[in-house]
Amino acid sequence: MRVCLNRGWLLFVGLCAGASVAAADARFDAVDASVDALVAEHRLGGAVLVLAQDGVVVHQRAYGGYALDTRVPIASASKWLSAALIARLVDQGRMRWGDPISTYMADAPADKRAITLRQLFSLTSGIPGGDLVGGAGCLSDRDIAFETCARQILDLPLTAAPGTVFDYGGNSMQVAGYLAERATGQRWAELFRRELATPLGLADTAYSFVPSVDAANPRIAGGVFSTAGDYMKLLLMWRAHGKAGTQRLLDSATISDMDRDHTVGTRVLSTPLPGGGYGLGHWIERKDANGHAMLIASRGAFGFTPWIDLRRDIAGVLLVFGDNSTLGDDATALIDQVAAVLDKDTRTVPFADFGGIWWRPQESGSGFTLVQRADHQLTGTFYTFDDDGQPLWLVFSGGQWLSSTRWRGTLYRTRYAGSGALSNGVDPTQISAEAFGEIQFDFADAQRGQLTLVFPQSTRTLAIERFPF
Repeated sequence: MRVCLNRGWLLFVGLCAGASVAAADARFDAVDASVDALVAEHRLGGAVLVLAQDGVVVHQRAYGGYALDTRVPIASASKWLSAALIARLVDQGRMRWGDPISTYMADAPADKRAITLRQLFSLTSGIPGGDLVGGAGCLSDRDIAFETCARQILDLPLTAAPGTVFDYGGNSMQVAGYLAERATGQRWAELFRRELATPLGLADTAYSFVPSVDAANPRIAGGVFSTAGDYMKLLLMWRAHGKAGTQRLLDSATISDMDRDHTVGTRVLSTPLPGGGYGLGHWIERKDANGHAMLIASRGAFGFTPWIDLRRDIAGVLLVFGDNSTLGDDATALIDQVAAVLDKDTRTVPFADFGGIWWRPQESGSGFTLVQRADHQLTGTFYTFDDDGQPLWLVFSGGQWLSSTRWRGTLYRTRYAGSGALSNGVDPTQISAEAFGEIQFDFADAQRGQLTLVFPQSTRTLAIERFPF
């Protein structure tokens, strides 16, 4: 393990000289040249790039004075890791995204008690961000008690009503981290090791400079030190819909929920990414025409850049230690360059015709019809029940194939304003459709798959089968 801690000089742990180079792949010659140029232009100690597609690492290389195991502070890229840990606790039933602060802190200030865990991690809580616009001042104090820092933050006046503004920074997540300790009775570092680091094999990732020494006040939104290879393990689990090898760490529906833009309808108070949306712990940097996430990322202030290109099924980690305010554009250009190298037109074409009637054998009374058009687009109708148990007819279209097995689209609720018996004819001008949620299909083969439904107040994941005739 090598640790590098400054842009122009190196702190050696072991040996930080001499780049480790993976097997050469001519496809990435231009990409490697771009990273070399980035290192030279910004006078960096080095860089590491790890790329994966379809769940397999296809390229990894170190540049300059860095090695593949160089470890650096990743700043705000910590948010994605922290969000994954909270999500793990949610899936275990130990916390819920909709839980208010009062569930875990009955003595919280009255104006903060209704703030939900979801609002804390989407940075829409109304609590001042902290990193960009001042704040409590305790985030960088690693020796203060975790509870003391959380209470200092909760004593800050709200900038706006919870759920109405997006204010980027670390304060809200710091409170959420402390709530996790209250909910579980375990320290944050212990939770991280047990629930994420150990199952993912993150040997060189921790919320402290020395992995074996736990900070009294772990910086939830920005205090992680990690390597490119370690962080890639998180991304590979993410693109595998929550599975790491044979072990399921997160539910697929949980990841779909976290990949939604939770800032829609809010007013932006502060942001380092104008025009970008925010999910739960990471940016929604690019969307398709229907508002679905296409590129998600969690960039750190020192330039550490992890991302997932959902359309092309590309995961990447660029490890540097510099200044993201100057590195950001070059990192974006690199993301686009990688996409051009690994783009496959066939990726947007399904591997089979999935048209037909599908159902969930365990749930009688609901199912859907799929129509796969000549252009491979999916449309269909879906019959189910809403959150109140009432029959619900939905239609879906306007989506796209994110891979040869994954399609995501918008659910619409239809209404008919006409009168008289339908046998007398339907006036199409009286039919309206309103967006009601999202639908995602993940097909294992032509006969089986998984359906994820994102409704306004809930998310469901169902195992589905093609109906046998």
